[in-house]
This record gives sequence, C-alpha cells and structure tokens, in this order.
Amino acid sequence: VGIPGISGLIISGGVGRPAAPLGSISVFITSGRIDGAFIGASAFDAWWRSARGSLTVLNIGDSEIPAGRIGTVTGTGVSLTRSTIYGQNIGTVRFTSALSNGQRVGGNIDASRIEARSIEPVADDRTQGTIGTITADNFRNSTLGGEPLEFRQLLIQTTGNMANLQVTNSSVGVISDAIVDVGGFITGTVSARDIIRSNFRVDNRITSMTVTNDMRSTVVISGGLRSLTASGSIRSSTLTIAGPIETITVRGSIINGQISAAGPDGRISSITATNSIDANIFSSGTIGTISTTSGDISGRLEPTDTADGNLNTLRSGRDMLATLRIRRDLGTVDAKGSIGRRLITSGDVVSTPDAIDVDGKITTLKAWAQLNADVRSASTIGTVNIGSVRRPFAL
Repeated sequence: VGIPGISGLIISGGVGRPAAPLGSISVFITSGRIDGAFIGASAFDAWWRSARGSLTVLNIGDSEIPAGRIGTVTGTGVSLTRSTIYGQNIGTVRFTSALSNGQRVGGNIDASRIEARSIEPVADDRTQGTIGTITADNFRNSTLGGEPLEFRQLLIQTTGNMANLQVTNSSVGVISDAIVDVGGFITGTVSARDIIRSNFRVDNRITSMTVTNDMRSTVVISGGLRSLTASGSIRSSTLTIAGPIETITVRGSIINGQISAAGPDGRISSITATNSIDANIFSSGTIGTISTTSGDISGRLEPTDTADGNLNTLRSGRDMLATLRIRRDLGTVDAKGSIGRRLITSGDVVSTPDAIDVDGKITTLKAWAQLNADVRSASTIGTVNIGSVRRPFAL
C-alpha cells in the first residue's frame, strides 16, 4: 500500500472570470504527504501562474480569483510542503505530527503559501479575506538552502483579519523564515517557542505575541502592539509600530534592538526586562516605564514630540548607560549602579560619552554609585541622589 498524498489540485469554485463565490472545501489526510499541491476555493484556473498576473477592471489576466470559503485543512502525521491553500476565507489549518516506528513524523508547514483574499476590496470589510487559526508543530522554510529555482516563500497572507498563528507545543515548536502579511488585525495570538528570521506586517493591531524562549532577527511592522512577552530574550530584532505599544515583557534581555512607536497615537506604556536592555527606543508620544531588574540599560531613548514627549520612569538594575534625548519632561531615573560611563581614553584623558538632554524639567536623578553622564535641562532639576547622599540640585 502506497503512502497517501496530495500533489495536484483540489479546487472548488466556478467557471468564468471572475468566478462566482460558490466554493467550499474541507480536506483531511492522515499519515501521508502534501507536496506541491494547490488547495483552493477559487476559479478553476487559479493554480496557473504566469507573467500575465495583472488584475485590473478591464484585464483579469492570469490573476488568482478567490471564489469561496475553505473550512478546514487538517493533516496528522503529514506536513504541508511547497503547497498553496487559497480562498476568500480560510477557517482552520492544522498540521500535527504522529508516531511512526517510534518517531514523530510530519506536523510542519514548510515553504508553503496560505492566503485569504477578498473578492473585491471593500474599505473596513473584515468579513472577507480572513483566516481563523493556523496551527503546526513548526513553521519553516527548508528551500532556503536550495537552488534558485527551488526557492519558495513561507507566506501567510490575508486582506482581512487573522485570529491565531500558533505552534502545537509552545515548549518546542518554532516559527522560522516566515512572512506574515495581515491586512487587518491579528485578533488572537502569535505563539511559539522561538520566532526566528521572520517578518510580520500587520496593517492594524497585533493583540498578542508570546515566545517561551527567544525572538531573534525578526521584524515586526504594525499599527499597534498590545502585548509582546518573551520568556527568553529578544535579539537583533526590530519593532516598528505606527501607533501605541502597550507592554513588552522580557524575562531575559533585549539585545541590539530597535523599537519605535510613531504617528499621532504613538506611545509606549511599558518595556521591562529581567536582565539588560540594549536598544534604541523612539516614541512620538510619552514613554511610561522602561526598567530592568538586574541588568544595564544602554542605547538611545528618545520621545520625539515636543507636546507630550515625556519619559516618566527609567529604572536600571545596574548601570544606566543610555543616551537620553527628551523633548518634554523627564520624571525619575533610578540606577542601582552608575548613570553614565567615565572612560579613560588615553593617558589621563577622561571621556564621559553619555548624556541626558531634556528640553523640559527633570524630577529625580538617583545613582546608587556615580553620576558620570552630562546632564542638561532647559527648565528645572528637582532632586539628585548620588550614593547615599540626597541633595537638592541648585547651582
């Protein structure tokens, strides 16, 4: 008996350009393979790709036309490899591994495309182009090391909302080398053990991202970020948010990071890490709290708006080595070590490269060791504590 598999076409749809929206598909396969397949609720020729891919009012070309809903695509002991799932709306896609000869096989979504697209774009219509929940043991792209003609993207794309993108077991499952392009909201969560070399582009808000280990070399571009939690560290990653960042919580460190909250509603409520924060952090509005429990804070911190570009609280478990450029007011800076560095560059030449530059007032500076940074305020400086000495700052 051969291994069951899908390597061809499964299409439910209509004839014509564009096709009528009448397709509905559910596919279930156990202990087999899906490799090079096209599963679509679409026009019957949507699997065909050519240079005539333009889609205009007068020229349909060879563009893919969605024509219905895909209910469920489920694989047990099987992976989705170099394949496409395409429709107007997609309900559930789930691939899980199974035991075979004492080993777990399958369960991956690998170098495949899952796309839900509205038939005709309608402003603020979230009922079309939606994806429910996508679950796999791992999301990966094993074609990245192949020949040029073998390369395929791992692409998950919607013109509307997506609910969840998650691994089966968050203690071991990984999302790597993925492109996630969502035209609406991610209303649920993105979760994995690690998120590696991936690119998330979400036009509206991401509700939740959770990694039980690390986020590495990943780019997140979104209109808002409600919650990002990493039980490990965030390394060499960029968060570009055109709106508010509510909470980023990291049990390890933020290393070589770029974090930005831009636009008229740009603001950062809280960024906390147990160990160190080494990042450039920008916000068009107020930054609430940036803190570490036992590590340093370094990089550049800059609220850019002259009307509400405040930094309320900055707490460092060790040294505070960041450069601060505050367009409005600075609240409390509390460093369990020193504020700023004192470097001997050559001979007896001393350099203090770190600076706190505030266009408004400074409420409190507290360094449990030394204050080495240059401090400039265009208004008043309240209290400065150095070591065990508390004094009003009056010069």
